Amino acid sequence: MTNVIYIDSIITNVRNGLVMFMVFKIKVGIKKNNLINILARKNWNFTELARRIGYSSSMITLYLKGERSPTAKVRRRILDALGCEWDDVFYTIESDKRQ
Repeated sequence: MTNVIYIDSIITNVRNGLVMFMVFKIKVGIKKNNLINILARKNWNFTELARRIGYSSSMITLYLKGERSPTAKVRRRILDALGCEWDDVFYTIESDKRQ
């Protein structure tokens, strides 16, 4: 099962003195197997990852189940702690553009 988190991005554009806003709702899946493999290579478990990013292991579990969505700050901490790129742990499923 794919776990999904959501990201909202706002892009502004100025044309002829008018400010236009576009909001993108992007679904992002967590590559759970990749995350498990990365942790195994580091001899870490989810508890160790949680400790290194400053969150509880129960929060990591909620993120993996798709019951909670990690903020951009949490996602950045995960990537920094693991020394990974976005594509190593997350992937975009689809986007919904609204104006």
